[in-house]
Amino acid sequence: MIKLSHAANLALGLACFSPILLFFGFFARYAWISPQQIPTYRLIENVLLTLGVFSYSIGLWFAGYSYSAAPRRALCAAVVSLLPLFFLWYLYASVP
Repeated sequence: MIKLSHAANLALGLACFSPILLFFGFFARYAWISPQQIPTYRLIENVLLTLGVFSYSIGLWFAGYSYSAAPRRALCAAVVSLLPLFFLWYLYASVP
């Protein structure tokens, strides 16, 4: 078993790492590429998006798992994980 304080640290690390994966995975779709490179970029996009979603899920699970031992770090990890989602919701909600 992993120690609860280590789980809190992993949650913080994944909270900072996940948005980077999702950012590059999302914007890989908008790269200027030749038609021969489309399957490669689709594969890269899908892999990065999948890793980003899994790392978000694992980070939030670690935050919940470690809440009893390190509540401040766990709450910080959860808030940092959810901030990009609230930002995207704000962007989409503000469009008429």
